[in-house]
Amino acid sequence: MARVRHSKKDIEQALRAAEAQGWTVTPTKAGHRWGKAECGSGCVLSVWSTPKNPQNHAKQMSRAVARCPH
Repeated sequence: MARVRHSKKDIEQALRAAEAQGWTVTPTKAGHRWGKAECGSGCVLSVWSTPKNPQNHAKQMSRAVARCPH
């Protein structure tokens, strides 16, 4: 079953890129946190539902995925 899409297109693109790298994206219902992304070996990213600047949040997520040592 497909996961729920993020409402911000830049963040959704970053999430799809992370999934292509083998990361798991799990939507949650915890305040302002939309969900989390995990590499499976210890790296975890929080995905915010309404960041102040969606483009910067997407860039930060992409950098974190690229820097994952696992």
